[in-house]
Amino acid sequence: MSFEEYKIQGNHCYQTGDLETSLQCYNKCIRIEPTNPVAYANKAMALLKLHRYQDALAACHLGLKLKGPEKIRDKLLYRVKLAQSHLSSEAKYVEVSIDEVTTLPLEFRGL
Repeated sequence: MSFEEYKIQGNHCYQTGDLETSLQCYNKCIRIEPTNPVAYANKAMALLKLHRYQDALAACHLGLKLKGPEKIRDKLLYRVKLAQSHLSSEAKYVEVSIDEVTTLPLEFRGL
């Protein structure tokens, strides 16, 4: 199949909620045309929907290194901001096990 055929298939899978298959299609697009930023932009959106923000950020950065239409560059930049926003909000939360909470001094347990 061609880049365009995989892109169409990936877009269809994305629209029907089959994000993993859409991701596979976009990866095939990248293997066929590694200098086409469209596949990186589409891959980044699928990764964002899958909550794989670090991977989405990496796909955006790879796509931004390539020459392409301004519209695609704008999409990639927007997706960078989305990924960074999710990553920064995740960084605000620290996981604490129950054991750690019960070993706190009494004056801190109710806080």
